[in-house]
Amino acid sequence: MNCIVPGAIVTAMTADLTVGDPQDLAGATDVMKADSLMSRPGLPDDIAAGALYLASDDAAFVTGHTLAIDAGMTSAIGPSPFAHGRYEEPMGILEGGRRTRHEATEGKSQ
Repeated sequence: MNCIVPGAIVTAMTADLTVGDPQDLAGATDVMKADSLMSRPGLPDDIAAGALYLASDDAAFVTGHTLAIDAGMTSAIGPSPFAHGRYEEPMGILEGGRRTRHEATEGKSQ
């Protein structure tokens, strides 16, 4: 069995987290580009390409592998760009990029 570990990918969820609007994918792209090691953020097509590879005959001898598709962030030196500011507060991520604060810290959802 193989698995894919995606990095920061431009989606409605990351748009909501970075610019506060799940519809603003262009704004999220601009914000996320600043933290990328490859001068651009990840796109859903980047994840799809990895999945297609693992599902193809080209990967017939690949097993037990964790494929990080994250522009090198898991091996980069320094703290995660998401380990500071509002990201260090516990929160739940719901479908469609909606956020909720962790109920244990506030006792209610937002």
